[in-house]
Amino acid sequence: MTYAIRFAIIQTMPLFEQKPIVVEAVQFNGKNRDEIENFVRRDDYHVSSYMDTLFLHESVPFGDSKSTKSSAINESDWIIKNDNRFVVSSNARFLKNYKEQE
Repeated sequence: MTYAIRFAIIQTMPLFEQKPIVVEAVQFNGKNRDEIENFVRRDDYHVSSYMDTLFLHESVPFGDSKSTKSSAINESDWIIKNDNRFVVSSNARFLKNYKEQE
């Protein structure tokens, strides 16, 4: 019986480190809806609420029209402005990825 052993040449891929990014952010504390609305004030974003949750709505192009993408903002979540876009992050994830600039 003959067995063929194949060897694979493994080429390692280069590793990259993410550059530090400076972002603006505001944390929702349950009472600062006005601050958040002012922070995201643009034609393609608006904020609405239902009970204790805020929602960040973004108008996005969809073919010849626009669609709305919505994200829930719960108490202690962060709204991050990065490259002229807004994203919602949980407090734990925000603290893991960002630190306040000195």
